Amino acid sequence: MCLRSLTRICARDRTVRRQEKAYIFAFKVRDESGDETTPEDTVADALAQIEEKRCETALIANGFAPENIGKYGFGFQGQKCLIG
Repeated sequence: MCLRSLTRICARDRTVRRQEKAYIFAFKVRDESGDETTPEDTVADALAQIEEKRCETALIANGFAPENIGKYGFGFQGQKCLIG
C-alpha cells in the first residue's frame, strides 16, 4: 500500500525535499483471464493503479515537488518483466 510505506518518511526541511527525487513503483502480474492481453497492458494497468490510488498525494504533502516524483509500472509474465 502506498501510504503505509510513506509514513516512514523522516521529517526533514521541506525546502530541501522539494529538490529531492521520489519514486513510486507498482508491480502487477499479467492477468491472462482479464483484459490484459499484452505486457504493455499490464504496465498500463500498474500505472493506472498509481493514479487511481493517488499515491503521490502523501509525497507532495511531505514536501516533494510533483515534477520530481517518478512513477513506474512493472508488468510481469512468468520470468519476463516490462517496465514503463
